[in-house]
Amino acid sequence: MKRSLAIIYLICNFASVSAKQIKVGLYDSMNKLYLTSNRDYRIIEDQSLNPGSFMERSTLIEKPKGAPVLLRSSPAAANPLLIASEPDLVTSQKIIKLECKDQYLVQAGKLDPCIWQLKPSEDGSFEFDKFRGSIVIIPYKDHFTVINQLDIEEYLLAVLPSEMISSWPEEALKAQAVAARTYTYANLGRRRKLGYDLSSDVSDQKYNGYKHETTRTSAAVKATLDEVITDKTGKLVEAYYSSHAGRFTALPENGWGIAPRHYLIHQMETAADDNKWTLKFSKADINSKLIDLRIGSIDAITIVSRGLDNRVLKVLVTGTSGKHVTLTGEEFRHKLGLRSTDFDFRVNAGVVSFTGIGFGHGIGMSQYGARQMALDGKNYRQILEYFYPGVKIDKL
Repeated sequence: MKRSLAIIYLICNFASVSAKQIKVGLYDSMNKLYLTSNRDYRIIEDQSLNPGSFMERSTLIEKPKGAPVLLRSSPAAANPLLIASEPDLVTSQKIIKLECKDQYLVQAGKLDPCIWQLKPSEDGSFEFDKFRGSIVIIPYKDHFTVINQLDIEEYLLAVLPSEMISSWPEEALKAQAVAARTYTYANLGRRRKLGYDLSSDVSDQKYNGYKHETTRTSAAVKATLDEVITDKTGKLVEAYYSSHAGRFTALPENGWGIAPRHYLIHQMETAADDNKWTLKFSKADINSKLIDLRIGSIDAITIVSRGLDNRVLKVLVTGTSGKHVTLTGEEFRHKLGLRSTDFDFRVNAGVVSFTGIGFGHGIGMSQYGARQMALDGKNYRQILEYFYPGVKIDKL
């Protein structure tokens, strides 16, 4: 009986310091990487049957804190990854991980966090990036992918200041923290074919790492610990968000052609109507940005349809070859680098001027709208329930 209690205690104690982890893709096509850590660390090689799990592993190198290593792709060698660290020089064909030797004490909060410093070369021409957790390297024939593996709550500490200005009202920061946490859990494994869960850019969520963390944004993450947004059935919602919705938030079926969601509907933008923009292009610029359509020089651009929120749904692009291509408003926006799909344009003296309102895809929560609601005295739950109507805020 005493032995069983001891086993239960050990299991519970371990669970208390081992939160759900995420793998974030930092760099997809690296040839060289210089890195070091603030704690003693080791480089381990994955020997398991499930690559990337590190259930079975061997230690390649152990280094004291501050000691640098240089990773290089080595396509001419039998092993694609070269690890240079005087006096050590080893190669590997397998996935490797750089981890602090005392990582369990770090996770238990008994030591300061393990912080990795990374840059693409040794010559000082690039500033160090800094990341918590561990670094995972996947070698390919002539390059390698760099992944940051860490606890999700630690990941959110850097996502929040990367996605929202840290001086904004506390309740807006809390709303962003819950939306970002929900997006994270709902999309784990989204990029699994690349070896990680989410990208570190705006194709998922912006993640700039440890050095961008702030006291205010970290407090918002901690104040909403484990809180997520769920729908009527208790399922995690697709908590999309963008900078400014323009006039109204967008429908996912119009913006991205995905199935409607009861909580992603037209909601009036709550921020001031001051996010107007103008972008001008020469005809040469337009041809360059649309060259992949393969229809010759661009002869005409026609807005075919709009949604009830005035967002462009379809654009017809006609070329001098006589061919034409129909793009969605989102596709057209991304090709030209327009700030939103709520736009119009005119041509004058060879210059194409686009004018519009809003910033981003407009689906889900407006970050500027959340800021304005917080300034108006709304709390983070009221903000989230406005932009995702019919939802609940639950603990994981």
